Amino acid sequence: MASCNIRYNTEVHFDVATHSPSGGYVLPADEIPKFWVFNRSNDTAIIDASGFIQRTGFPGMYRGQFPADARFTSAQFYNVLASGKVQGITGFAIPLTFYVENNSFDTIPTTGVVLAASENIYF
Repeated sequence: MASCNIRYNTEVHFDVATHSPSGGYVLPADEIPKFWVFNRSNDTAIIDASGFIQRTGFPGMYRGQFPADARFTSAQFYNVLASGKVQGITGFAIPLTFYVENNSFDTIPTTGVVLAASENIYF
């Protein structure tokens, strides 16, 4: 699991890989994996069941992304939960835990990209 600070109003990107339940090698999911984002202190869902994007040319590798926008509160911690199914077995991972630094438009740039994390979903 990766942990980082995210600036308000930036685009967050992270990766996961799905693995064979029996062999542990990278294997494409039965269907596109999904992710959720929760406020860590009160378990409020901020993003609900958003789909990953399959990485072209890399079977079993997926990219998630979302904007750290007005849905997020500054000075709060958040967890990303990822889930995928391979060979009929569902696995879960927490690929990213992050802290939103500041939600002031006056002090934080309004554009940017954060390459945040990479994680494996094991079964």
